[in-house]
Amino acid sequence: MVTEFWKQQRERIFPEITDFTDPQDKFRNEQDLNNLSWKHWFFMHPSAYTLMNYGGPIVGILMNASGAIYLFFKGSILWMLLLFILLVLLWDLYVKFKQKDLNKGRTYYDLHMREYDTFKENLVED
Repeated sequence: MVTEFWKQQRERIFPEITDFTDPQDKFRNEQDLNNLSWKHWFFMHPSAYTLMNYGGPIVGILMNASGAIYLFFKGSILWMLLLFILLVLLWDLYVKFKQKDLNKGRTYYDLHMREYDTFKENLVED
C-alpha cells in the first residue's frame, strides 16, 4: 500500500528521472550532503534511511524511559505500561542492530520507488 502510493507519486517528486530502474548512484554516493536537495537526500541517500531506521526507536526509548521514571516517582501505576513499551522498543532496536549489514546502503528510493527488472533480465530469448 505504501509502495503503491510512492510509485504513483515518484514522477511528480522526481520529474527529472526518466528511468526508475537506475539505482541513482550519483545521489547515493554523494559525500557532501549540502549538494543534495532535501528530497534527493531523504529518498536517495543511505544516511537518511539509517537516521529514520534507528532514530525512531531511540527517540521512543528516551521518551518512554523518561515518562516511566516520572510516573514511577509520582506513584502512578502507568509506569509499568511505559516500561513494557520501552522493552518492545529496546527489542526492536536490538533486532535492527543485528540486521545492520542487510540494511547497509538501503534507501527509501530502493524500497518504494525503484523498479527492479529482474524478470526481464532472466528471460531467455528463443
